[in-house]
Amino acid sequence: MPGYAFNVTMKLTNPTNAEQIVSIPRGTILEPDKAHLTDQSAVIAKDYIFRLNPNETRSVLLEAECWNRHLAPPKGTPGKLTPLKGNVMKTTNVWGTSSTPSQTTITTKPSQPPNVFAAFANTSPDFAYDFLNEVTNEADSRGVDVSDALDALMSIGSPARSKDSLLDVAKDPELGPYINGTKIRQYFIQKGAPTDDQINAIERLIKNVYALTTHSLASRQFVLAMEMADLSKDRQVTLKDEEREELTQLIREKYLTLLDSLPLLDQIEWRA
Repeated sequence: MPGYAFNVTMKLTNPTNAEQIVSIPRGTILEPDKAHLTDQSAVIAKDYIFRLNPNETRSVLLEAECWNRHLAPPKGTPGKLTPLKGNVMKTTNVWGTSSTPSQTTITTKPSQPPNVFAAFANTSPDFAYDFLNEVTNEADSRGVDVSDALDALMSIGSPARSKDSLLDVAKDPELGPYINGTKIRQYFIQKGAPTDDQINAIERLIKNVYALTTHSLASRQFVLAMEMADLSKDRQVTLKDEEREELTQLIREKYLTLLDSLPLLDQIEWRA
């Protein structure tokens, strides 16, 4: 193989009593576990489909390529599947694609705090800013001294450029009871029927959470978020009103299910 290509071994498990089809598409990115700052990530070079028998566990060998050329090649390094996918059509453009990421790519800094609000602020800073305004005003109305938080919020001109400032506001000890998954769920519920922006915000939040933890809850949420994203794409192209209404209902059901699971994220163990 060329110098930038290698094989990755992945263990697949079907815990159900029914046959399952597992799809691993070209461009799927795997990150070295606990070595992502020094070792290269791997991008899957081909489309793979595997059929797993009930309760079967087996290892598969996948062709992969180096994703970030400035880091050391991984050798025997354990890794984890990420929700990220490179738009790679052929082997010769992997490094070109990785060095010019899509504007919609969600970045997760190693320094990002392991909590739900940090994922929220990183992926939807405008919504996170509005959320902080609401919970800070709620705390103020209850007689809690949040004057420092209010002053800090007023000094933020552009939430998209001030993500760290949003996190600093959220660290205010007086706001502790108001900064959690339960409150974020309440914030979106109070907005009523979800708009496309709200749906996209929850999808991005879940992707970011999934990139930070291997907990099974995050994995289940990620699958649901991807299903919701696919339904949203279908709704954009359908021309029949009846189908559009049906898709809208399905999207809303998945959206509400994701909102209902947000409070549980406060209880999981996040990746160090």
